[in-house]
Amino acid sequence: MTAVAHQARRVWLLTAALVVAACGDSTAGPVDRLELDGEHVRFVAPVGNATLEEMEQGVEEAEAHFASIANLVGPENTPSRRIIVVLEGPKHPNATGGYADAAGTVHIFQYPDWLGGYFSLLAHEMAHSFRDEYNDSVSTWNWRTAGFIEEGFAEFVALTVDPAKIGFPFYGQPEEVITGYWITSDQAIPMEVLRQNHDLNQPCEYQAYTQRASWFRYIDETYGRQAALDIAYSGVEVTSEVMQLLLGVSMAELDAAWEQWVVARYAALPDQSEVIEAYFRRVPESGVCVAGVDY
Repeated sequence: MTAVAHQARRVWLLTAALVVAACGDSTAGPVDRLELDGEHVRFVAPVGNATLEEMEQGVEEAEAHFASIANLVGPENTPSRRIIVVLEGPKHPNATGGYADAAGTVHIFQYPDWLGGYFSLLAHEMAHSFRDEYNDSVSTWNWRTAGFIEEGFAEFVALTVDPAKIGFPFYGQPEEVITGYWITSDQAIPMEVLRQNHDLNQPCEYQAYTQRASWFRYIDETYGRQAALDIAYSGVEVTSEVMQLLLGVSMAELDAAWEQWVVARYAALPDQSEVIEAYFRRVPESGVCVAGVDY
């Protein structure tokens, strides 16, 4: 959409809202939501959930993410439909975070500015939406390990296209420091446990999301971008046997090599304690899962 068309739609929405509010014009019908289109995304917000300025910012960020994600995954994995993004209003403490629903529609919530604001999880949820057609085509959700691959790849993509993000799960801290801390403090959840038990995804989210994203980062930097894509879009469940075919190593060998890679990077970085202290100002100790208690 051109800038002129974009602005014209904005003015139309604003005018319609003002007419109904000021005049109670029943012939116009109630305006219960605002919509704003970009070239590849459509933002929708029930009235009161977002301002038009926030929606414009969101469309701009989403279009940039769309281009970057499309470049990362390739045209064959880029959705043919427009991605719909619903702005759900402020994040309530007991509610889950953003999500992409079964239709691929993205739902995001407004976090405080120090946690990234409205769009802190936008790239992650758009990465899920990009995969909607693929997941449907091969019925990935019948696979036990699907959640591990899905969430790990989505966060890897989000961090790659939006490296300045300050929200969950790394809160702006270096990936290798946080994952290195989990491993060197014996608080990392074994990767095979995460693969086989996706029920740990929410209760153990601080370990699960960081470890899986780092695992994909290791594959990307060690074996190349195509290897990461081959795993994410394998077309079959990613088992140890499949990994042997794709990378020439078993799953256990890959996990062990990833740990060594993370620990080496962690050891080479100064001021780990300051980073960890800053991280745990965002993350409650009670939110960290413990072996023998939580799994």
